[in-house]
Order: sequence, then C-alpha cells, then structure tokens
Amino acid sequence: MSKRFILLLVSVALVASGTTVVAMTQHGKSAASSTAGAKKPGISSTTPLYAYATGGFFVLMRGSQELARVKRSFDNEDSDNNQVAWTFDGRYVAFLSRSVDSGHTDAVSTPGQLDVVNATTGTVSSYSCPDCDTLAAVGSDTILALSRSDQGYQMHSFDLSSSKPGMPVDMSGLQYPDAANELLAGAAGQTLVEYQGANGYSANGLYLMKADGSSGTYSREIPDQGRAVFSAAAEQTTYNTPEMAVVLRDYDGYRRGKCLETDSLKLISALGTEVNADMSTARPSTDGDAHRNGWRFDDLWWGPDGHLHAIISVSTCDERGVQQSVAADSLYRLDGNLWIQDDPSPVTLERTFSGTAKVTLTEQDCTTDKSIPEYYCNTGPLYFEESGKRSLVADHVILISTPPFAFKGSSSI
Repeated sequence: MSKRFILLLVSVALVASGTTVVAMTQHGKSAASSTAGAKKPGISSTTPLYAYATGGFFVLMRGSQELARVKRSFDNEDSDNNQVAWTFDGRYVAFLSRSVDSGHTDAVSTPGQLDVVNATTGTVSSYSCPDCDTLAAVGSDTILALSRSDQGYQMHSFDLSSSKPGMPVDMSGLQYPDAANELLAGAAGQTLVEYQGANGYSANGLYLMKADGSSGTYSREIPDQGRAVFSAAAEQTTYNTPEMAVVLRDYDGYRRGKCLETDSLKLISALGTEVNADMSTARPSTDGDAHRNGWRFDDLWWGPDGHLHAIISVSTCDERGVQQSVAADSLYRLDGNLWIQDDPSPVTLERTFSGTAKVTLTEQDCTTDKSIPEYYCNTGPLYFEESGKRSLVADHVILISTPPFAFKGSSSI
C-alpha cells in the first residue's frame, strides 16, 4: 500500500450547501459564495460529515450527499502532498495547492495557495501562501502554514473566519532552521513538528511549537528511527487531555524486505509527556517468539469514542527477518496502551461514526488486475453505510478525512 499522510481531527458541524461560484476579492484571495444557502432536502445535521480525495478533486460530503468539490491534485505515491487539516470545531477544512502533475487530465493545482472549505456553508476560499509546504490547525478558526524558500523558513497564521491574508508568525520556536521541518498535527494551541537532517544531517526528531511560534513543551531526537509518516490529534480523548499520536517508520527495514524493524507509535500530550504504544496485542501468533513479527500502520485517527483507531497489517518473519506471511489490513482500537482488533475484515481505510454509520474503502490491486490504469493503483471505491444500507460514494479514492469529534465520555484509563 502507498504511504499516506492523513491528518485527522474529528467533531460535529452543521452543513448547508449549494453550487459555488468563485470570485476574486480585493484582498487577493478567491472566495467562493454559495448560490443556495438552504439545507438540501434529506440532509440531516446528524448525518456524518467527512471528506475524500481522488487524483484530481477534494470533495466534502454529508452521508451520501456532496456538499463541495474543489479541483486539486492528490497523489497516492506522495503522502506529503495529501495533507488535510480540520479546525478544532470542524467548521473549516484546509489544504495546500501546489504545482503537482499526477498524470490526470482533470488534475489542476495552483501553486502557493491555501484552500479552505467552510463546512457550514460549503463555500470555498483561497489565500495566497507562497512556498507553503505543510500546515496544521491550532484552534477553532486558525491554521498555521510553514513555507521554505531561498530566504529560509517563514510561518503564517490564517484566521479562517475573516478575509484577511495570512499574518507572519514569530518563529523562535523553530528549533532546527537548517533542517527539513514539517508541521504534523495540532492540539491545545500547539503543533507537532517533525525535523530531518539536523546537526549536519545526523539527527531526526519531533518537537512541539506553540501557535504564536514560540517553543512548546516537548522535544525529542529519534536517532534510530526513520521519519514520522503521519499523525493524528484530538482535543478531547479518553485520556481527558488533548493528545497527539505519531507513527514512526523505519524505511530501511522495509526496503531490505525485513519485518523485524517495524512501525512504532508515540502518544504525546500537550504537556509534553510521551507514551510508546504497546504493539503486543497487534501481533499474530508465532509459537511464542515475540521477535518474529512485524506490523505496519496504514491509517490513523481519533474516533467519536475518544479512542485512537488505526488500520494495521501484521506479518510473521523467519529467523532472518524475511516476511513469510502477511495478514490483511484490518481495524484496530487503542484501549489504554494495548491495540484491540475491532474487526478482522480486510479494509484499507475506514471511519466509523456514532450510531451505525461508517465509510469504508478497499483499494484495487494492480498486481492482480492488469486492466487497472497505473495511476489508479492503490486507490479504490468508497462506500457509505448506514443502518445496513450501503451506497457507492466515489471510485479511485486516495484518502478519507473527518472533522474532530467532541468526545464527551469519561476516562477509565
């Protein structure tokens, strides 16, 4: 399966939608206004809200009803190009548009632009954001975007409730200005930052930076791992605190065809505490040899129950660390510090909502079906299911993204 960067913050929002018309404003941003402000018939505010992306479009959905569609290139082989950020209250969802050619005739991307969809009205706005590479939500209406040019790094804060352009942010909290820095996820007014190649390309790691650009409460070098692959953050969890989760991947181990060096996951609180998730319950049986196992995360999000959820594939290895068998991707839930398999059914991406609703995707396998065009490899059909009824939403889907759920439960952890 392709690498994915899925930033998932989950909540509840009321959505009305209509056809959008784009116009340029005096602030130099393109703002889309709705031509039909009333809620469409048959759409309830309790119907799940989510978004998906294909090679050429970002689409906002409520149930099986489309609310907004934005032309933008996504690439299932370039996870860094697929970053999506929801504000903490779920009112806005944002992504960066850059010059990316995915091979699709319908793929359009405008360089240096922050695109924002208002989940209440379905309107689309665009803000100038030259050289912006990564972004993260740090509030109910605030997005931070990081850019790097020949002049070094710059960071801008965007107030999505206004039409003002992004405001420069002091970056005293940027710990390694000579390294490659990426914003991963935000919670409690901080964003988790990944860096690679610090100290003469010898150090990789993670740190927290506050919304005002100053230093956060956490910093950790990770010398023995590859890079952080993707991350998820939530304001309300079963831990009764905002939490950020990040997957670390040893790419060298995968390239060597071994599975002894596998994905790991860290939970990082807004206070700077860190917990390494226990993977023992995600392993298949290997006759008591706990070292002959491997596991890989392919999706990660905080659910409406306040728990961290993931799609995980597990494998067994021989004594040399070579993969012998691989169990299909399936749904797991982090309960305390142990992974519990929620559903053994094979699935590539899934979001389970409150009640009986969910969206699922199982990707197409180009190795067995040679009729599938190469640029559709590692994509698949997306289905919305509710009360036992299943409907096809779209085909050739690359990612699913959901707004932050407001978890109201109490912790037993």
